[in-house]
Amino acid sequence: MVSVIALSLLLACGGAPPAPPRSTPAEPTALVPTVITPAEAQGRPGLLVDVRPAADFAAGHVPGAVSLPFSGLDPYQPPVTGWSKDLPLLVMSERNRYGAVAAQLLAAAGYRAQLVEGGAVAWQGQGLPWEAPIRSADPPASGAAPPPSE
Repeated sequence: MVSVIALSLLLACGGAPPAPPRSTPAEPTALVPTVITPAEAQGRPGLLVDVRPAADFAAGHVPGAVSLPFSGLDPYQPPVTGWSKDLPLLVMSERNRYGAVAAQLLAAAGYRAQLVEGGAVAWQGQGLPWEAPIRSADPPASGAAPPPSE
């Protein structure tokens, strides 16, 4: 209560509260993963971790990426076993709504997580390598609509 009154008096007199001291840590904290662009991720050593749903991963993904669906991540359990914590994990989702949270969970578990800025949408938008399933050349089943022309 006293501090609220003091702040009110200070502001009424035209003063401003002192700014808190700025500190710039030498390294980012474990809960704030580094953000890198898709182009940086493409040439960087590490494991690209795609946290989109398994069906989305199956429909197309970055070559060499591994699927670790966000829905399977549990903040109270180790996210993966057998992965070296020295290996950078390059994390992405569709647009990174879930990718950022997944990268934080992995970083909190001790992994060197880095978030791929813009996710899969940005990756494809920059024309970087993308694996899509091979379409069948079989004719459509009777009664089925033909595939759209390209």
